[in-house]
Amino acid sequence: MEIRNFRTFKTIVETGSFSKAAEKLGYTQSSVSMHIKTIETHYGKSLLDRTASKIRLTQFGRELLIGVDQLLEKYDELSSFDFENLEVKGTLRIGAPDSLMMYRLHPIIYAYKMKYPHVDLIIHTGVCPELKAQVAKGTLDCCVMLQPSITYKNLTSILLKQENFSLIAPLDSDQTFLPKSHHMVIVAEEGCTYREVFLNYLSQHGIQQSNLLETGSVEAIKKYVTSGIGLSYVPSYAIEMEINNKSLLSQVHNGNTPFFTQLFYHQSRVSSLALEKLIDMVITKATEW
Repeated sequence: MEIRNFRTFKTIVETGSFSKAAEKLGYTQSSVSMHIKTIETHYGKSLLDRTASKIRLTQFGRELLIGVDQLLEKYDELSSFDFENLEVKGTLRIGAPDSLMMYRLHPIIYAYKMKYPHVDLIIHTGVCPELKAQVAKGTLDCCVMLQPSITYKNLTSILLKQENFSLIAPLDSDQTFLPKSHHMVIVAEEGCTYREVFLNYLSQHGIQQSNLLETGSVEAIKKYVTSGIGLSYVPSYAIEMEINNKSLLSQVHNGNTPFFTQLFYHQSRVSSLALEKLIDMVITKATEW
């Protein structure tokens, strides 16, 4: 049963004739007759008293018209539904490593809250394996991670940008980017996806994993390096200000496997309008990185 059949029925009642209904709807009169016949065949009852000189509804026709009026009103309402202006509200739990939250997501979070003030945001920081596990369990709605491109069951991944990494050293270091006897090796916390790239680099140059200083804060790492404590390895986007200020030495080193900033969310969560709007904004803003 098509909606146009019911609209034709209602128009016949409103105009009082098949010909006027056909003219108003832009149909031929035979098409109008066919629409009415389709309804009557479907229900097995007549809509109109065809013995009368004017349009007169049968009892069934009068009862059906009440339902048709309600149906068409709802159909017209849904047809003109303004999805873009639907109020976005709720709570989103977002996860990201420290560096991504500070240097990639901070302006996005601000812009999102300005546009959708009725969405409460709860931010969780952590290492990528932990964040991925929380998205899989449903304790996080989504997370942004920095790691190689990997496919996970039931998780949707959107690659946002391939990232560069840099070896960083104090200004009194040479260009080998290898620690001297008085330097510590400053590494990201256990579980950080790019930590092993740095340790492999040191191992290839005969540097043993000793005199380590471990921290989960990129800001702390930069402070230690600029203070002359030691060498480290961080995403290049995190040291743009230090490079401009010439407060440390840096050299791009990406290893053998490309790393991407990626957005992950559980496939069952995509029905959330608040999350949908966040995903759209992250994808749009990522083109500016």
